[in-house]
Amino acid sequence: MKIGNRIREARLAQNLTQQKLGKLVGVSKSTINNYENDARSISSYMIIKLISVLHVDANFLFQDYFDINEQLPDAVEQKLLEDYRGLDAYGRKNVSDILENEKSRINEAQKENHFIFRDLYLDLDDLASSNKTEAIDFMLPDTPFCKQISAIIVMNDSALAPEVSVGELLFFKRSDFVPYGQTGVFKVGNSVLIRKMGEMHLHPLNEVFDPIPIDKDTKCLGKIIGRLKDIQSESKEA
Repeated sequence: MKIGNRIREARLAQNLTQQKLGKLVGVSKSTINNYENDARSISSYMIIKLISVLHVDANFLFQDYFDINEQLPDAVEQKLLEDYRGLDAYGRKNVSDILENEKSRINEAQKENHFIFRDLYLDLDDLASSNKTEAIDFMLPDTPFCKQISAIIVMNDSALAPEVSVGELLFFKRSDFVPYGQTGVFKVGNSVLIRKMGEMHLHPLNEVFDPIPIDKDTKCLGKIIGRLKDIQSESKEA
């Protein structure tokens, strides 16, 4: 579908005639007809007016000219490109060497049907603000289960002992709901805690800790879906 067809589609969606649309953007009915039949080029200024009047964006009008599956650079990638362009020849060579090393490392992981995961939170308080505290490589199996992991977090107390030890690395999946009896991560006041979901309370396994009443200020950040050591054990057995 060409841009003219997209203009016609948007015009009809707004219940506008060619004459009415022409009046709104300041051209004749015949000009609109030429636009819709791709018989006349459209200036950038007119594109902007059409976008405003038809309540669409440029992506809608030009979507047929681009691969919608193409991954465009995000803000971080654009900043990296800007920084790279500011380097001298020596700096660019260093960056290229690092990229080649990283590509080789990832290729090796892919050969073993693994992927690199590096979202590690050492401080659970950072989990609530999505601030990653460490960048450490974990080689995880390339499986549907591992693909759903949002982060790897560290058990910060002994509330779930002996089932989960302090310092143990856990797989976390972001969710606003944790089923009854399952382990989740919750923001309670100024603290972020890992506990079992109960009917009215968040429960520890260790009797030293008290159950925590669930109230309107209790926020579920997600659930624990596994442990790193279990994946590592499976890999060794395989």
